[in-house]
Amino acid sequence: MGRDRAVVTPMTTRMTDLPDRVAELLAAGDPEAARALVEAAAAREPAAAALGRADIALFDDDPAAAIDHARRAIDLGAGGTGHQYLALGLLAAGDPAAAIAHARTGVDLDPTARARSGLASVLLATGHADEAARLLRAVRAEQPDDADALLNLGTASAALGDHGEAIVAYAEAFDRRPDDPRPLEQLLEMFAAVGKWLGAAAALDLVQLDEPPPEVEVALAMVRVRLVALIANGFPEREIDGDIDRTVATLVTGALARGPATQLAVAHTLLDVGRESDGRTLVAAATATSARTPLPAGAAAELHHLQAHLAARDGQPSRSLGLYAQSSASAPHRIEACTHAIAMLLDDGSAIAIGQIPQWLERVPPADRLRDPNLALHEAMYLMRIDRVAQAQLRLHHAVALTGGRGPIAELARKLLDQIEPPSDTRSA
Repeated sequence: MGRDRAVVTPMTTRMTDLPDRVAELLAAGDPEAARALVEAAAAREPAAAALGRADIALFDDDPAAAIDHARRAIDLGAGGTGHQYLALGLLAAGDPAAAIAHARTGVDLDPTARARSGLASVLLATGHADEAARLLRAVRAEQPDDADALLNLGTASAALGDHGEAIVAYAEAFDRRPDDPRPLEQLLEMFAAVGKWLGAAAALDLVQLDEPPPEVEVALAMVRVRLVALIANGFPEREIDGDIDRTVATLVTGALARGPATQLAVAHTLLDVGRESDGRTLVAAATATSARTPLPAGAAAELHHLQAHLAARDGQPSRSLGLYAQSSASAPHRIEACTHAIAMLLDDGSAIAIGQIPQWLERVPPADRLRDPNLALHEAMYLMRIDRVAQAQLRLHHAVALTGGRGPIAELARKLLDQIEPPSDTRSA
């Protein structure tokens, strides 16, 4: 799991914060805002704009353009940062040796912790986990709050078989940035791999460190809850893990002692596995905090999303739809709120409900409507309801393509296609 799991986002240090802002917009799924920001700054900050264009090219999966923009940035005086971006372009283009060479040049010109973390990410992505881990341990000592470095250290440690260090690094990465799903996802992957060797029960035991530090405890409890749900194919299953109630209690207590972002991430997991009462406790805590202090847009969107889910559970569809609308307004590029609202309206099935669905589809930026299989599936179901069968077929085929033909979305899409596409022998007749 080491080579393709490195976090290789560009890292800017001295020249300007423009490329970092571009990277944030791209991570939030808003490439149009990123392009507008770059063009607005191009005249006054040409080197930084070239770096921003390189980052956008990487986002667009166009390594040749990324390389060209990075070389221009170097010519314009971007220094070590330009070489870091050039390394990422070369890495995407399939030239690992040149990528490592330019990442090292970037460190020579700009020997900061962030530059060394960038070199480590390139080394990790090219299979050099040992050297990457050494660099990342030093970065963690200097900058213990660097979530990307911690995430990469977890990946490097896992690749080296040091599962104890990997657990702590992934857990610390989650603690620093609880709205990022990758640390827990990669922890789960690691335990799944370990479980193949040691058995599921032994993998679960690895999650229980003796008296873990507070910043690690919540992530470990989260992973244990998810592992039990995966192993048992349901929840709770005390014959799989007799301590699961204690684990959940530890998880809730730990989350209550931390900020709203952590509380919401934990609440989402608990609601997903059916621990509704515990999830409600944490949503209520985050709601109380939001009444005193406005939350960042991402956290506000997540809070409204979970509140909408609970309102639907409570038989309050109008309130639920209103909260989904607030979630969508807080973070337009988060598609889940619109998808869930459309699902509610489809379940209602009335003419009034079906008539509201186009408004929800219009909330989603056009580019995002093309990348989400769940939304494509629900849009197809809506099109079937209004007898636009040909368009529904296109959406269903698109949903299957986006999933690679695997998983429950693809399975349901194929079932719907079977309903509206006659068998081949019927067509030929």
